[in-house]
Amino acid sequence: LLTDREYLNSIVNTLKFTFFAILFKALFGMMMALALNTEFKGRNLVRAILMVPWTLPNIVAVYNWKWIFNTNGGVANYLLRTLGLIESDLIWFGYAGLAMFTIILTNVWRGTPFFGMSVLAKLQTISSDYYEAAQIDGANIWHRFRYITFPEIRDVLLLTTLMSTIWTLNEFESVWLLTGGGPNGSTQVMNVFSYRTAMM
Repeated sequence: LLTDREYLNSIVNTLKFTFFAILFKALFGMMMALALNTEFKGRNLVRAILMVPWTLPNIVAVYNWKWIFNTNGGVANYLLRTLGLIESDLIWFGYAGLAMFTIILTNVWRGTPFFGMSVLAKLQTISSDYYEAAQIDGANIWHRFRYITFPEIRDVLLLTTLMSTIWTLNEFESVWLLTGGGPNGSTQVMNVFSYRTAMM
């Protein structure tokens, strides 16, 4: 295997896919949790809506994204043309960089609510006295996040990241249904390589 270029490429693809997916899931999940931790009208409804990506069956989510990125009639190309960012339709699944972007985006969209709800659960256990004392001492938003919020949520964030990393490394279905590992193996992660080797 160590002399098989296709296998080594699948390892690189897996690490790249996992790294960027986890990075953006953690970032957007934390932003989601911080936003939902504030009081506003309809907060419970917004929480329920933001959980939809996590609760949808994976195959439904994947085919929706496949339709969004469809070259002919896809929503992504329509929006980009409307905004004047492109002149002709992009072939999302035909170029290495764009294909990798689509599978990362799909994974981030599905996994962000897990990060968000996990961090939110911890945020709600932090006493407001800490923030009030820090505000009296003149701490700004960044200082309150750095010295109060982040130390409190760090353990939950690490555990959530570990679990999500395991799931992302094991991702097969969405990659297979979206790109099949193409084009030219540019999105072929280890699980897709294993499937192709064993079954095809």
